[in-house]
Amino acid sequence: MIFKHQYIWHFTQGEVSNSTVFVLTTSMSLEQNWSSLIDFENVPDQMISGLSGNEVEQLARNSMNYVDIGSDEINIQGDEFTDIETKIEKEMDEAEAQAIPKSTKFSTKLHVEKFKRFLTEKRLSSDIETMPVHYLSQYLRYYYFSLRTKPGGFYSPSSLIGIRAAIQRYLISPAVNRNISIVSDKEFYRANAILKTMIGKWLTYEDRSPGQYQSIQANDMILLRSYFDASTPKKLQEEIWFIITYYFGLRGRETLSQLTKDAI
Repeated sequence: MIFKHQYIWHFTQGEVSNSTVFVLTTSMSLEQNWSSLIDFENVPDQMISGLSGNEVEQLARNSMNYVDIGSDEINIQGDEFTDIETKIEKEMDEAEAQAIPKSTKFSTKLHVEKFKRFLTEKRLSSDIETMPVHYLSQYLRYYYFSLRTKPGGFYSPSSLIGIRAAIQRYLISPAVNRNISIVSDKEFYRANAILKTMIGKWLTYEDRSPGQYQSIQANDMILLRSYFDASTPKKLQEEIWFIITYYFGLRGRETLSQLTKDAI
């Protein structure tokens, strides 16, 4: 490691203390090609604190013993940067993919296919993997604006956010590897603005009360118990699913895909 003389003088300007001596003497012992550092014999006494006369003399003598190699630049030498092996990169990608729940993968595939099908029907390019960001933003804006449920109503806020999240996951997946964010990048501001508009329409025009289902009637419970006779592995599995869902109040497939026999 090679420093400018000016740097060393700046380092010691103001006061020379024990800590300064430790840094300089340690550095000099590690690097034998230093140029002359500074003549401490010429440093005014009032700038030196906490050092004995012998310590100053020793440091001055040591600093004068290094050969001047004539370099005026800081030259920090280190290992060159190298890319990680392709095999390891692939293994890390596979590990990431395996960590994604199956339900998330299904949701991602479903919404990407719907988006591409929409573009095809509108006679627009569906090559979202490589199309310029400008067009992707336009097409997303158009898609968000056109989204409707089967009865013709507006999607709920959570559904719209979920659709956008699914498309984002696909775009940044290792298979596509686009370094963009349709959520936060400024290029997608107008697309996200129309998304907020559609959320506002749902809040304004749709029934916002949570969906409530009638409780299972007593006669229906009797029929279910007669069906769950554990006569086949499938019926046993269905009974366990019903018990967990009904008695623990789980919504739909929530957390079910993560349950194992050890979770009992």
